[in-house]
Amino acid sequence: MWLHLPRLFSHLSSSPSIRAIILSGAGPKAFTAGLDITAITSGPLSQSAAPPLSTTPKTTTTHTPTPYSQPTGTPYTTQTPPPPPPTPTDPARLARSLLTHITTFQSSLTCLETCPKPIIAVLHGHCYGLGIDLSLCADLRICTPSAKFAVKEVDLGLAADVGTLSRLGKVTGNASWVKDVCISAREFDAHEALQFGF
Repeated sequence: MWLHLPRLFSHLSSSPSIRAIILSGAGPKAFTAGLDITAITSGPLSQSAAPPLSTTPKTTTTHTPTPYSQPTGTPYTTQTPPPPPPTPTDPARLARSLLTHITTFQSSLTCLETCPKPIIAVLHGHCYGLGIDLSLCADLRICTPSAKFAVKEVDLGLAADVGTLSRLGKVTGNASWVKDVCISAREFDAHEALQFGF
């Protein structure tokens, strides 16, 4: 879904018949439960994409001593494994792949933030992870008293790197509270959200 957001919001931004955009959840239980976990576990953020630890012994080159102790003797080498071919699990290539994936994801959400039309997020039920990111990009957030929020990325071993860490502090103006909810992944309710300006 998130890959379609830039194209969708480009259309909504340029359409003269649209004066405002309302984001809401379709089901009765949640605005959104967050990012699809199966997408994470099978994509570039999965553990299987991480490079294995190398168990190959290091190559050691030793020079045979000469009568004058100069390193001009014939070198001999112990264990010379062939260099590994470049693979997608090469740490540099994996890091580049992750950067591309995260940047694409971030820009998909930034298109909401830069939309010239007013965006209103109507939040109800659970609003976890990506739901907080989407609502932070909106100009106005309205929620039901039963709404529950959480920044759950830390429970998955991830950083909330698609915008929560920067946008939540900007919106609330309270870095201590932002650190609390982002590091603990604890749930907070509509009353607490209102109290801290979310």
